[in-house]
Amino acid sequence: MTSAFASVGLGARVSNFVFGSPNAFRANGLRRDALLSSAQRSGKWIERRRENPVFALDANRPESDSRLPRVWITEPAFDARLGKIDGREFVGSYPNGADPRGEKALALARTYFAEALAYSRQEDLLVRRDCFRAAEILFLHAASKGNVEAHLKLGVLYEQDLCDGLYWGWSRDCGEAGYMGQMPREAAAFECLSFAAVRGNAEACWRLGDLLAEGRGCAPHLENAKMLYRRAYTIAERESDLEALGASALRLGKLTEAAGGGIRSFKQALSWYRISLNALDLVVQAGAWHSKRMLHEARRGVSRMHQEIHGGY
Repeated sequence: MTSAFASVGLGARVSNFVFGSPNAFRANGLRRDALLSSAQRSGKWIERRRENPVFALDANRPESDSRLPRVWITEPAFDARLGKIDGREFVGSYPNGADPRGEKALALARTYFAEALAYSRQEDLLVRRDCFRAAEILFLHAASKGNVEAHLKLGVLYEQDLCDGLYWGWSRDCGEAGYMGQMPREAAAFECLSFAAVRGNAEACWRLGDLLAEGRGCAPHLENAKMLYRRAYTIAERESDLEALGASALRLGKLTEAAGGGIRSFKQALSWYRISLNALDLVVQAGAWHSKRMLHEARRGVSRMHQEIHGGY
């Protein structure tokens, strides 16, 4: 990220200090072209916008400073003349003002996370990765304030390796020692998910159960995994969280089918798979396409249990 530091110039820093944003136009409520005509925008100005990184870390931060770095935020810049996205522009930085519960950092991280998920083309994979990297640092900021959702999202980032091994939180990326030291990635996922699970987050419970069931980032413990799946189901049922309800029921169905941590029961497994199928079908219909794989597994589970019980589909 060293090359990214050059993108945060004196003008952006002054604007950030005076207005609370490195984009003076936005800070004053003006359109992009309010103070600069098309003729005044030089090729160098346009080229700089095209070369702006997805995010930047504060170049003025001493190497000995172990605190989380300031993150300079960018977003895609839409060029009305071209009718398409053309580069990125700096629109803010974090920390910037009081944020006692980490909600500001969480909101910025969610934006980067959502942008990353929108990229699927091969040519966009580096931008996707860097959006996840920016989200990680912002989630770390929120997590340092005790934010439960931030811990959950960090667990997901680390467990799924969404940043392709380039993390500020646990590696020596960007020349830093790392906020979480040299903890292995899956162990970091276990720690973050544990924090959220203990505080009653249903998704964190079933994801932590997966790590325990498979022995990733921890010693395998199938009985504890089963307890976490049941806890996730209970919390999700109480909070009407259909996605977590379906995910935890799916896992309970798999364990019951395979006699994991108890006695095999195809009828009980069928019941769990049906609950999962009904919940996840509603979730996917509502637009949560990332749950389609789990829905497919639940549907196959129902068919498989019918085969086992009745000898036919």
